[in-house]
Amino acid sequence: PLAILPPHHRVFQGVCQLCNEKCIAEKGCTGPGDHIGPNGCEFCPVVRLLEEAYNKDGLMMGQCDKVCGKGMYANNLKPYKNLYTHDRPPAERVKVCTPCDPVCEDCLSSGTASYECKCKYARDNLNCVSRCPAGKFRSLRDKTCVECNSSVCPKNCHTSDTDPLNLTMVEGMFDCEYVEGSIIINEVSWNGPDPINSTHLEYLNEISTITGRLVIRDSPDPTFTSLSMFTKLTTVKGEIVGSKPRHKRSDESDYTIDIDNNTALETADLQSLKTVKGPIKLGGEKLCYVDKVQWSSVFDSQVKVDVAISEENCAGKTCSPECSDKGCFGPTHDMCVSCRNKEFQNSCYETCDVTPTGSYADDKDPSKCRPCHENCFTCTGFGNHLCLDCRFTMDSGACVRNCTTTGTYEHVESKLGREVLV
Repeated sequence: PLAILPPHHRVFQGVCQLCNEKCIAEKGCTGPGDHIGPNGCEFCPVVRLLEEAYNKDGLMMGQCDKVCGKGMYANNLKPYKNLYTHDRPPAERVKVCTPCDPVCEDCLSSGTASYECKCKYARDNLNCVSRCPAGKFRSLRDKTCVECNSSVCPKNCHTSDTDPLNLTMVEGMFDCEYVEGSIIINEVSWNGPDPINSTHLEYLNEISTITGRLVIRDSPDPTFTSLSMFTKLTTVKGEIVGSKPRHKRSDESDYTIDIDNNTALETADLQSLKTVKGPIKLGGEKLCYVDKVQWSSVFDSQVKVDVAISEENCAGKTCSPECSDKGCFGPTHDMCVSCRNKEFQNSCYETCDVTPTGSYADDKDPSKCRPCHENCFTCTGFGNHLCLDCRFTMDSGACVRNCTTTGTYEHVESKLGREVLV
């Protein structure tokens, strides 16, 4: 007679085969697959949903894995409709890999409290936030929101048109949006008595307008690989304060923007720049992609751009396929001059269906995707009545945070507001 087989084996053409390594062995399996459900695992540590895949019984297929990746957490509280284990009690329900809140780099659950969420941007008291509230600024040391004082948090900053910045000056420019003067960062800035490094330049990441010049030269810092701190910069006016003529120092140039001779700089990250009064120089041994930009399509007036790159170092470096023929400032889909297909929150995508958060195609501008209502995961238009999936629960045909209709409660098994007798 046949022996009784342990549950983590299966019979296949008369031979016992081990279940897939991603299955929980003691729970058994019905086939070789690494998914949960028929011909796969009976149970697995965590599941990644494959929403496009259903079996013949209409049950959603889930890809088994041992752990959820970065930016996701294992959730067995939400009974995903049509998932293979959706009708089981929570203790027996498979844990589904669920995205963390957007303010979390990684997380243990859906919350934004700092004990369960690794803050991506900033931490205000015990909560992760997308930016510090009014009256506070983000410390670059530990990302905490710190109360402003008289020397920091200005929205408008005043700088010299001739003197290079040092660390004390840069720290005083945190959250500055409008600079009256120039930003000059040169060898003195990097190697002087109060030196800066690439991390300190994050203090400049809110700047949108510079009335003078932007000069960044001669960086020896191996971590200074991009100008990502200037992605919000739209305008550099090239105006030099003072009407009296003065002698130009030997280290100065006529360029309104002068980015050159930075040891590790690879990408220019100037995709928001639209207005420049005066010529531009972009150069460096590792600086690439700037030769691929159609500069005439970037600016609102004619601007002379001198590009000096190493053809040997930049050989084979191409733009993302989601970029249009107008070029890019770097290799990723958020560094395009313009999009080939769809644009959503300054990044390019093939369709609105693949954006990281729910979006829908704009009727008035087919090249744009617009964000869904905050209560939707996905949607066909704006409004909580046009959701395809609810982020929280549904009540009277609309996605809401809590059931509001009189005489209803949140029915956890279906995530619908169900009527009760009162």
